[in-house]
Parts: sequence; structure tokens; C-alpha cells
Amino acid sequence: MQDERLEQLKEELRRLSGGRMHSGGIDDLPRDVAEQFLEHVIAFETAPTTTDFDRLCAANVPLLPPDEVPDRAIGVALWRVIVALARHRVFLSGTNHLSDRDLYAALWHSVLREEVPMAPDHDTGAWHVDVPGDDTDSSNYLAFYASDEERERWQTDHPAIVLPPRKPAPHDRDDDLPRGEDDPPYAEAREWLQASRSSSALATNRFGTTASALRFVDQLYAEGASCVIIDHITTLSHEEGGQYADELIVILPNDERRASIVDLVEQEGRPDTVDGKRHVVDRGHGSMRLWWD
Repeated sequence: MQDERLEQLKEELRRLSGGRMHSGGIDDLPRDVAEQFLEHVIAFETAPTTTDFDRLCAANVPLLPPDEVPDRAIGVALWRVIVALARHRVFLSGTNHLSDRDLYAALWHSVLREEVPMAPDHDTGAWHVDVPGDDTDSSNYLAFYASDEERERWQTDHPAIVLPPRKPAPHDRDDDLPRGEDDPPYAEAREWLQASRSSSALATNRFGTTASALRFVDQLYAEGASCVIIDHITTLSHEEGGQYADELIVILPNDERRASIVDLVEQEGRPDTVDGKRHVVDRGHGSMRLWWD
């Protein structure tokens, strides 16, 4: 009976793909796993579509046209979109060649407008968007991201193409982007703290109470932080209060407000540092990672 069901599912996929389906490896799977996988693929292929633009609008995420966002607000606008996409299991990569404004514009004009299947609420899959992948001749990927081996393979496969010179990426955003394998994905700090059921959800040894931690996050935003992110969330037992974290990522603006944020971090946050000294240094990166032991 199950073999018959599997053949029916394969036939349905052949029909949906216009006869172009390849089922290599499916027959090697346990029948229950194969059946579940094929049903998932069919559900994906037959699902109604939407756009991430529409999904974010429905979630009340502000999506002003890029030319209407002031320079001092572009980082906040961008990171609202990045965090909101992660909630919908959409994850970005390969963004370090783009400024905040250029990336926001690419998302607003192109990436968010693409038709995507409407996955069910319980779906745990992920949609990965490699931003250089939208570059039709792959010049950005080859210049900023490809390894020496990948560049060599590209040259072998496309001998008529002149590889662009390797360039250092001008930004360092990618390390702080949400990742599909994170469980749970990191969270925007203000929302996470406001929703917490714990009386002490963040760095108990520093802030004591959740309310005190929230005041610090509010101060960071008031000083101009583009985004404040809770990272490395630990799920505790119900009796212990749900979720806990002792690490923040502060996304810094690329202007004079950085100095005020660094001063606030040193004076009010007082995080632990690598050398154990109570001294915070702005190293010019796009973000600052704070943690408390």
C-alpha cells in the first residue's frame, strides 16, 4: 500500500514539473521519510504565492521607499527588515559589498517583490537569499566572496571570462545576520525583553531585572543604534522562566553617533571584555558584541 502511495506522489510531481522531475535517491530513503518528503515538495509546489513585501506590510513593518529614508535612519529601516524576514524564515547572506542604503534598496526594489510560496505556519524550512546571486554575471561574488579554489573553477568552466580582481568587502554585516540553523533565531532586543515572562531575562549579574535591561536597550536606541539584538538565547525550564541570554549585538550607525553609543556601553552596560578590562574600544566595525559572564 505504501509503495503505491509513493508512486502516486512521484506521478503527481512529474505532472507538476512537466515531466522534468528527477527522483534520484528517493528510493534509498525509508518509506515513511520518502513519503513525508514528497508530500512536503508537493505542498511547496502547489502552495499559493505571495511576496515578502506583502508579508512584511501585513506584519506592520515600515517599508518606506529608499529615497524617503533619511541617512540617519537607514540602518534602523534596514535591520527592521532583516529581523522581520528572519521571523518568516528568510535569511540573507553575501551582503558585505553593499552599504546599508544599497542593501535596503536592493531588498525594497527586488528581493521583497519576488513571488514566494506561502509555507504553512508550522513549516521549519528556510529560504536563503544570497544577494550576490542576483548579480547576473557573478562579478560581485567573484570579487568579494569566492575562494581561490572557486575562482579557479569558475575560470576553468568559463575560460572566455576575465575574472574581476579580488576586493576586500567594504562592510562587515554578514557575521551578524540571522542564520537558519539558529534555534531559536536571535531576536530584536526590545521586543524580546518586552515579551519575556522572566523577571531577569538578560545578564542577571549586570542588570538584575528584565526592566533594567530593557532600559539599557532603550538608551542604546535613543543614542542612535540601528538595531540591538539578543544573541545565543538559551531555553530554560518553565520553572526558571522560559528564555535567557547574556549577549547583545549592537548594530552601529556609520556617523558621529557611534561615540555616544560606545560611551553608553562603557558607562552603563559595563560588559566583559576579552582582556578582562573595563574598557570598550570602537574598532570601526559595523557592530559591537557585548556579553556578561
